Amino acid sequence: MTFLLNSHNVFDYLVAHGLCNHSDQPPSQVEPIAAKNFNLLLSWSGDRKLIVKQERHNQEGKAAGEFLSEWRIQEFLELFQN
Repeated sequence: MTFLLNSHNVFDYLVAHGLCNHSDQPPSQVEPIAAKNFNLLLSWSGDRKLIVKQERHNQEGKAAGEFLSEWRIQEFLELFQN
């Protein structure tokens, strides 16, 4: 079964994975951003914002693996920054 983040579960997911503190206030607004991927923009008071990117899934619930390719490109570029 594919787990998809949405406006109702994204904050709990971030807390569960240590990316937000449980003591933090939930975002005041969560809005989908139209793009190639399924992006959620979380907004808190004080202009604090976080974008969560999620690959779209096909009808079988599988992602194409495009984020893995993006990550490999970033790792490759870091080799030349030193």
